[in-house]
Amino acid sequence: MGAIKDDRVNIQVFQYDREQEPESAAVYYPYVLTTWEVQYQTLFRKRVENVCVMTNRIKGGSTLAHDLPPLSNMAVSVSETMEAKLSTEEAVEDAREMVRRYYVHIARSWSVPVIRQRGEQSVYVPYLIVSKPGRIHQREHVYLYEPLSASYEKIKAFPEIHKFYREKVI
Repeated sequence: MGAIKDDRVNIQVFQYDREQEPESAAVYYPYVLTTWEVQYQTLFRKRVENVCVMTNRIKGGSTLAHDLPPLSNMAVSVSETMEAKLSTEEAVEDAREMVRRYYVHIARSWSVPVIRQRGEQSVYVPYLIVSKPGRIHQREHVYLYEPLSASYEKIKAFPEIHKFYREKVI
């Protein structure tokens, strides 16, 4: 019998301390990180801002990103990385539209904002899957731990990660 080959892939991951939950399984969730330069007119003057946007490559949707931890190149198992449903181009277009809407509706630009893309890269957000006893009945519950925010949530609140975990990791 041959040994089972565990293919590994190099990905860009937000740095985290794996020792926070050493007995956990890891799942890497795909995003596209884009940077933009936006020129727009406020009521009083012209402004230029640089913004970062994170776009979810599974569910779609973009959000402004602030105070991101540094990225590191990691070799991880292919079985731990979730497959993206959106292409990079679709994710970048979603991010551009989010930036445009933000500056038109929220920042209330008095002119059409000029948006220039400065960069893009595929990144993965790490999640750790942790089993913990319940508070009352001591029955094991499965939680999703996000090292970036140091928060625990029940894995059932994230159906796409829960499905991936049941199919690939277990």
